[in-house]
This record gives sequence, C-alpha cells and structure tokens, in this order.
Amino acid sequence: MKVILYISIVLCAIANASSAESYYRGKVVSENDSLPIEAARIVWYGTKNGVLTDKNGEFRIKPVSNSHDLIISYVGYENDTICTEELTTDDFMTVTLRLKKSQQEVVVEGEVAATSISAATLLPTEKLSVKEFKRAACCSLAESFETNATVDVSYADAVTGAKHIEMLGLQGSYVQLLTECLPTVRGLGGAFGLDFVPGTWLESISISKGVASVTNGYEAMTGQIEIELKKPHEGEKMNLNAYYNPIGRYEGNLVNSYNFSDEFGTTLMLHANTLQNRLDPNGDGFLDMPQRTQFNVLNRWRYATETDMIQWGIKALAENRLAGESAFRPSQTIARWNPYGITVNTERYEFFAKSGHVLDEDEINHLSFFLTGQTHAQQSLYGLRNYRGTEKTITARAVFTHKFSDDNALVSGISFLHDQFDEHFDNLSLRRTENVPGVFSELTYKPFEQATVLAGIRYDNHNLFGSFVTPRAMMKYDIGENSTIRLTAGRGYRTANIFAENSSVMVSARTIIIDEPLRAEESWNYGIGYVTTFEMFEKVFSFDADYYRTDFINQIIPDLDRSPREVHFTNTGGTYSNSVQGRLGSTISDNLDITVAYRFNDVRFITNNQLQQRALYSPHKGFVSISYAPDSWQFDATWTLRSSGRIPFVAEAHTMASDHAHDYATSFDAFSILNMQAQYRFQGFELYVGVENAFDTMQHHPIIDPQNPFGENFDGSLVWGPIMGRMFYSGFRWVME
Repeated sequence: MKVILYISIVLCAIANASSAESYYRGKVVSENDSLPIEAARIVWYGTKNGVLTDKNGEFRIKPVSNSHDLIISYVGYENDTICTEELTTDDFMTVTLRLKKSQQEVVVEGEVAATSISAATLLPTEKLSVKEFKRAACCSLAESFETNATVDVSYADAVTGAKHIEMLGLQGSYVQLLTECLPTVRGLGGAFGLDFVPGTWLESISISKGVASVTNGYEAMTGQIEIELKKPHEGEKMNLNAYYNPIGRYEGNLVNSYNFSDEFGTTLMLHANTLQNRLDPNGDGFLDMPQRTQFNVLNRWRYATETDMIQWGIKALAENRLAGESAFRPSQTIARWNPYGITVNTERYEFFAKSGHVLDEDEINHLSFFLTGQTHAQQSLYGLRNYRGTEKTITARAVFTHKFSDDNALVSGISFLHDQFDEHFDNLSLRRTENVPGVFSELTYKPFEQATVLAGIRYDNHNLFGSFVTPRAMMKYDIGENSTIRLTAGRGYRTANIFAENSSVMVSARTIIIDEPLRAEESWNYGIGYVTTFEMFEKVFSFDADYYRTDFINQIIPDLDRSPREVHFTNTGGTYSNSVQGRLGSTISDNLDITVAYRFNDVRFITNNQLQQRALYSPHKGFVSISYAPDSWQFDATWTLRSSGRIPFVAEAHTMASDHAHDYATSFDAFSILNMQAQYRFQGFELYVGVENAFDTMQHHPIIDPQNPFGENFDGSLVWGPIMGRMFYSGFRWVME
C-alpha cells in the first residue's frame, strides 16, 4: 500500500506541477440535458496536442503557437470548433461547449476509447467498447477478455475446450455476470456458458472490482461484469461477420435491427459455429480441441416513450461437443476396450422482460421491473461416466427510486429467486430447490462536493440456508480535478455448483467425494482504488492502481492435493485472496495507444489440511497492449507474461511407475503469450488476419497417463497453460448503418 500511495503522490505532483501556467479552460456538456461529458477529446487543429475532459466535463489545455482553433469530439456527437482568438488566457475564462447528436455515428466511431476507466462512477468501472472487441478474433464472451489486463481467461481442462475467467485471483463463479442488469451465465451454465454469448452481439462490457450494488442480489463476491448487447435503436442496422482459421473452425454471425417507428423496434441476432477436424498436435492420442457445433438465436424488442420503456426477448441455444481419443466415435459401444470419449450436449432457453417508468413530471420517482427465466439441460459422457443435469430458474425484481436531488437518491425494492437443480454423476445425485425472497434498500448521498457515499443493505430468506444479511458500502472522493480515490467493503453469498464449476475433474479417473453437507459460500471483500489522468511530455496519461482482499467465512474448494485418485469437496474457512494491480495507459499520438499493467495475486486455499498457494495459477502477471491505427489500417498486439506456479502435489504420486514421473512435477515454469492482428477497413467492410499464441507456447503434457484413459491414474484436469499452440485466423465484417 505504501508503494501505491507513493506513486499516487508523485503522479498528483506531476499533474499539478504546471498549475501556474496559462491555460484555456472549458467544459463539455450534452445539448439535450446539459450533463457533463467525460473523456471528450480536445485537440488543437492541425496538431496532435490534445487533452480529455474530466469527470465534470471540464478541461484545460496549453496554448500553442501554430493553431488558434480547438476541435472537440465525442462518440455519437458532431464535432465542434472553438476559435481562441476571441478568448484570453489571462482571465481564465470558462467556455461551455454543447455537442449535437450526429446522424452518422460511424464517422466518429473510431474516436471511442477501446478501454476506459471512469472517474465518475462510485465503483472503479472499466468499460470495453466494440473497438476493443475488434482488436482480436473475439468469437465469444470468453475471448473478449484476451486483450484485457484485469480479467484472466484460461482452459478449464485439457480435453473439452471449456474456458473460464478469473478476477482478483478467484474463479469467475465469484463474479456476478449480468446482461443489462439481468443475471446470466450462472448455475449449470457456468461450465461452458462463456461460449454461449457471441462476441459480435456485444455492444460493451463493464468490469467492476469488489462488491457491487445490493439491488442486483447477494452473489457479487469479487466483482461484477455487466454485458450490453446491441439494441434496436442504437448502432448499425445490419452487421455480418464471418471467421475462419486453418484448424477448421468456421463461424458466422448476423445482427439485424429494424425500427418500425421512433418508439418501437426489434433486433434479431443469429450465430453458428463448427469445428469438425480432429486435431492432435502433441501426439498424445487425444483431440487437443473438441469437435463442436453451436446454433444460437436471440430476438429482442423495445418500446419507448418519453416516460416509459419496455424491453423483452427470447433466446435459444443448442451445442454439441465431442472430445476424447482421436479414434472415438459416438456410435461405438461404451466399454473399456473401445476408445475413450467425451460428449457434451446442451440445450438452453431463456426469456427476459424489463420496464422502466417515470412517475412524475419532475422525474423524481422511477419504478422498474425485471423478470427472467431460463431452462438449461446438459447430457454428457466422460469415458464410462455419465453426467446429466437440468436447471430451471426464475428471477424477479421490482425497484423504486426516489431522487431527493441530482446527487442524493434512495433505491428500494423486492426480489425473488427460484432455482431448481437436478444433477447426476456416477453414483452421486444432487437435487435442490432454492426459493429466496428478498428486500433491499440503498442510499446515495453526497455530503460535500468532493465525496459521494453509497450504502446499501439487503435481507434474503433462503429456504435451505436461512437468512442472508448483505451490507455493502462504497465511497468515492475526488482529489483535485483529475484524481479519484475509492473505498469499498461488503459481504457476499452464493450456492456452489460443484459439477458445473469444477467440470474439469470429470476429465479424470478421480472419485468425487463430498465430505459433509455443503453450506452456502460466504465472504467479505474490501478494496481501495485510485484513478488519475495527468499530462506529461505534452501527452495525456491515465493511471489506476487498486488493492482488494477477499476473506472467506466459508468456501467450497476442490481439494486435489489430498490424493491423486480423489477430489474432496468440503466446507472450508480461513481462505483468502489479496490482489494488487497497477496500470498505465496513454494515447501517444492520434494513431498509437499503449497500455502496460502488472498484477499480483496472493491466493491461499486450505487443501490437504494446510493453507497453501492456490494450485494451477500464476500469481504474477505482466501485460503490454499496443494498438496502431494509421488511416484505414489497424495493427494490434497483446503480450502477457505469467509467472511460475504450483501443481497439486501428493506423495503417493511418486510411488507410481517411473515412466510417469515427469507428469507429476510440483510446479510449472513462467511462460508468455503474444497475440497479434491486422485489419483493413474500406466502404463498410473490415478484413482481418491474426495469430494467437505467436510464440507457440504450450503445456506439452496436459494429460496424465493418456495411454490408459480408463486406468486409475488418468487425469486431464491439471491444466496451467495453453493447450493449443500457434494458430492463425482470418475473417471479415460488414456493417450497414
């Protein structure tokens, strides 16, 4: 913490070092509601000298000798120009600029920041835009984080192709995933659900660390990720995307919007992908990538007036995966004398409806309703072991908001969750029905100009685990014009789904043992974050640093250290995660953006009855991202360095046959991954080519004893690095505005 505070003090000093100099000052607000616009760009005409507006929409910029015109631009608005010959810096005059909405947003789309850190929100929110998604293949939600320093993405096992995300050193199940304030990718969908949201459907992703608002429930334990999908009234009318790579993966996407009137419109989203080649580059007899086929459709509708908005939609998905030994065929008899195979067949249906209503002319009182429903069915085969699981979920929420003023508001409401699970694996059966009514209230209060406080509490009555009381608090304090410090603290709860969240252990001969009745997971999370922008070398830099700690009162951990042939699940207390991250970014020129970051996670779990470092995880991460966009071209590169880490260790493993000794290392070495892409834009088309894992980094022996997949030593769950080596890809996008 001393290091972070020291850096903050130094950067504040740099930012204010030239405060005595003359500046042109101004403020940028929107035309319709006169609200300040953060991150609008102010540039001297004919030069590359510019600044961004702060959270209050204000800016200050040094005079230059070769220009008198300031160009102001922001996405979705027409550019404006101010001639400074009529102004004087001696009087420190403030100029208020109003931007008008553009009828051709594509003209300024390229000016949107790919990734931005907001200084105006209570939580330190990192927003990824469409521009960020286009910097990589981004075929799914999982792949949309590959150019991001905050969220880690990795393979869950060596066979099925399942991916999971991690934040603050903990797996993604502790992060609450929302689609436009509605729960998504939870429950049984957690195993493969990150591949159920196509990247082309995404409009933006907002990432918040630490606890979140109590209005969205009690499940956010380490953060919240909110997804915004493309909508009828925003953006392009049609978006067509196709993707191909040499290993035989094909993908197609269509997003089509139609507005019947200014108030009423619909969007249809279609997605299909397939991979049918049998790939075994490492020669262990197992497919390194599963054969798969997915069909995905979403239809959403929107009706909006000045005082009311209603949105609703339906979604359907079907996916089939086939993995295992190269010789496996699903038509064969399931027996030890035939090849080992894995099949995962998923059907998923969803609906949602939400509405917002302004109850008075002064817009003081608002009422909102949210309703979602999901059914998820998965039928799987892992060698000789069968898994089948079904989930039916309904969530409902009513929210009333009363604004005392622009800065002070009270939000209150009621909620209800119904979850019905039915799972079977081997001789284990897990059935449960959760009914959870809840009430919540949250106050936003601004005691003085520089500070904003949000305090919330919710009470939920869980039919299986009793009462949940969830207090959460957040505070934002502005230090000067361009710096903000935030504090957060709060409690979180969730019910563990041990099969879906640990599907990797099914790709092994391990026996699953549940040592005792499992309770709800419970944790406290505390955090401090700092965000600032400053000028140096006539360039604008952004810097953010944060520290978060998560303490678990109860956590359900798969214990892989106790035995190489068993995995134990039990209630565990005293585990924790410490996470520190720092990031520095700048637009070096109009065409060049650079971001560097470093993250350290100290995660300690109790496994084999001792507190030790989390296994199969790299505590240290270095990150460099470069984007260069001259004219119609764009070149992107992302380099990630991950440190060495621990592999689950059991003394019993060393008594096994010597020819397997290399499979039982107790640690793995540091490794790095480089992804690159080039794209070319012309007349609404975008052509792109790229390479993932350019260094060809691989975990060369991800499966233990692959020659005997029905034997007691077989294990494909101990994955710490990339399974696939270097991979090239290409594709195109076509957008009709």
